[in-house]
Amino acid sequence: MNKVLASLVSGTALTAALVALQPPAPAEAKGISLTGSPSRLTLKINKVYQSRPLWCAPTGASVSLAKLGIKVGQKTLAKKMKTRSPYGTYDYDAVRVLNSYAAKKGYRFSLVYDVNKPGRLAKRVVHDVGVLRKAVPLQVYMKRLPWYKGLIDGNPGHLIVAYGYDKKAKTVTVWDPYNYYFNGGTHVIPLKKLAKATQSTDGAAGMFYLTKN
Repeated sequence: MNKVLASLVSGTALTAALVALQPPAPAEAKGISLTGSPSRLTLKINKVYQSRPLWCAPTGASVSLAKLGIKVGQKTLAKKMKTRSPYGTYDYDAVRVLNSYAAKKGYRFSLVYDVNKPGRLAKRVVHDVGVLRKAVPLQVYMKRLPWYKGLIDGNPGHLIVAYGYDKKAKTVTVWDPYNYYFNGGTHVIPLKKLAKATQSTDGAAGMFYLTKN
């Protein structure tokens, strides 16, 4: 199934086929342990914007890997992920490259497909952010994010990073590396809206879920 991962230049969508080749992660969301997770938390992250329009995946990966103690730039990751115009980045290339680094620290990223359900998204985010204290990439559709309302034509895909949450308020704090409309950066989004924005709504991978080996 082809999905879209994209960025924009001067309001013009540059789409990229995103092919989900990996099966869902073996861990079901209902079986995830949240022991030790606080009611709310916002991690400190390396807040970097993408330097090129199609580099949301390499940039988001760089932000995520930094929380694993791995310093690698978006340019290096873009080359390894084969990010290119007009296709952008395939998610299986992104997860392959992420794991080539994460494995050295005893972690593994998996593409998961169930985060269109708010409850499942909440458990996965709380586990990764609240238990592991790491930041994780999410695959979304730009036009479904509130800060792009009225700005996006078509249905381009995008990658953002979850690095905080509030259980009581039912919100997730995300970093959006795309700043060509000057509205990227940190956003706090209701859990339900974020779930509806994920590419899992169309059966694709919506999250690079992190587990410890």
